Amino acid sequence: MRWHVRGFCHIDGAFRDFVLSRWRGLRATGPGGAPAGADQDWTETFQVELQPNTALSPSQQEAVAWEYDMPGGRAALSVRKALLYYLKKPLRLDRPDDLPSETPIVVANRQAFEIALASATGTVRGSV
Repeated sequence: MRWHVRGFCHIDGAFRDFVLSRWRGLRATGPGGAPAGADQDWTETFQVELQPNTALSPSQQEAVAWEYDMPGGRAALSVRKALLYYLKKPLRLDRPDDLPSETPIVVANRQAFEIALASATGTVRGSV
């Protein structure tokens, strides 16, 4: 995993995520291009609904629900829209077509999740 910082990109005129290890110094200093509160992807949250993969057997689903603390077989995570991209990888939510044993949990509200993810503008940028 890499470390990122969120900030206003003067080139794109939007808030973006920057990889810290790619920073080689500041080109210039000056006032910010926008106040932090203007970053809607940071201030807005999305409710990600997780559930055991329905392709698992009922006993496997029950075990996964217990392991991930999903009372009633569901768990809700409130996530900043800017961080949705980073939630996908460690939970393997970006692999819906993988074997059920490789993706024990899935997004129950997948369509809304994909829409929220696509609307977030926090793509990672390179060097500063």
